[in-house]
Amino acid sequence: MRLSLRQLDVFLAIAQASSLTQAAEHLCMTKSAVSQTLSELERQLGCALFDRHHGRLSINAQGQRLVPLADEIHARVDDIGTTLAGDGEQPSLVLGASRTIAGYLLPPLLARFQAQYGWMPRVVVDNTQTLQERLLRFECDLAMVEGTITHSDLMMKPWQRDTLAVLCAADHEVLSVRDGEDGVPWQALEHRPWVLREPGSGTRDQYERHIRPHLDDSPRIVLEMTSFDAIMASVAEGLGLTFGSTLLIQRSGFREAIRAVPLPDTMSRQLSLCHHRSKYLSAAARQWMTFATAHAAPAADA
Repeated sequence: MRLSLRQLDVFLAIAQASSLTQAAEHLCMTKSAVSQTLSELERQLGCALFDRHHGRLSINAQGQRLVPLADEIHARVDDIGTTLAGDGEQPSLVLGASRTIAGYLLPPLLARFQAQYGWMPRVVVDNTQTLQERLLRFECDLAMVEGTITHSDLMMKPWQRDTLAVLCAADHEVLSVRDGEDGVPWQALEHRPWVLREPGSGTRDQYERHIRPHLDDSPRIVLEMTSFDAIMASVAEGLGLTFGSTLLIQRSGFREAIRAVPLPDTMSRQLSLCHHRSKYLSAAARQWMTFATAHAAPAADA
């Protein structure tokens, strides 16, 4: 039995898309060619890799076993090409990044990396929950996240810490409610409107962990947004409080308009590098992980 790289590429594309049509578009093949290649692969292996239900494909246990093996072969072939072709072959790496990291920490890191190595990973930006799903489907090689990933098939490597704070407009009345050196008491945050990230984001999870237990009432969440710029603009206009990284007030447009609320407790979170436990870490992936770890910045202060 001799399997081809094209067969494995087709299999991975279908496994990640769960759709012959989307896999065909990704591979620039016809749908019939993709279907025929999959059928030939299953015939050679002597087993079905997907369950068929009314024209839809759902990967089965045999297919799940093949995914990490096919992904490793694909990555090793890329390693061979990069090693032997030298400067003529660009490494391939798909890097997931959650939104705070992508918006504030990743750009300077990418610039330094490109200056040193002459290439950059392809970046996919999403919230932590969606990035977890992408890692499980082997759509991303690595992910840099600010939330907690608990799935047993995924591994987390601590990267750096990030300081968190409740943020408000510079003239918000809550700043005047101080309790000596302890700052603003938790009770002062009750009955306030909030402008927050969407459920599933790492920042929202941290809000539920650090802030929600201190509030006796149900929080009045007046807006939920995926864009930090939109959240910060809303907070600057006095629409509510928000919670997030102190990195958010580093941008020039918000330095004067937004303040961190001094609270009794200092809050932080762990930012992490993640990958699938069965993921073969290519030379490009190892290079990025080593570089990112070496260039981890200290936690930002309010």
